Amino acid sequence: MFSAIHVQMTEQHNKNFTLSEAADLLRLTSRGVAKIARRYGLCMVSGRTLLFSEADIEGIKDTMRVAPAPPRPAPIKPALSAYQTHKNLVELSRKKSARK
Repeated sequence: MFSAIHVQMTEQHNKNFTLSEAADLLRLTSRGVAKIARRYGLCMVSGRTLLFSEADIEGIKDTMRVAPAPPRPAPIKPALSAYQTHKNLVELSRKKSARK
């Protein structure tokens, strides 16, 4: 047997929203919600009427969520060649001329 609490919870989970109600919940325009919902199949269509379940609204939120960017790899500096190392050492070992 179903208790009153179970029936109440079931009714809350099966709540349907109209396009304007869904747009208000998502803080978007009706047109924007309709385009996203139709593109990803997240609505029930009956003629021109669009109805949304709570799962549909959560699905729309998920599709709008930005995917995390992969971390940038650390830049790898190429090792100095023997010539470059020698050139740098020679420049460092030279006496600096006295400035006047």
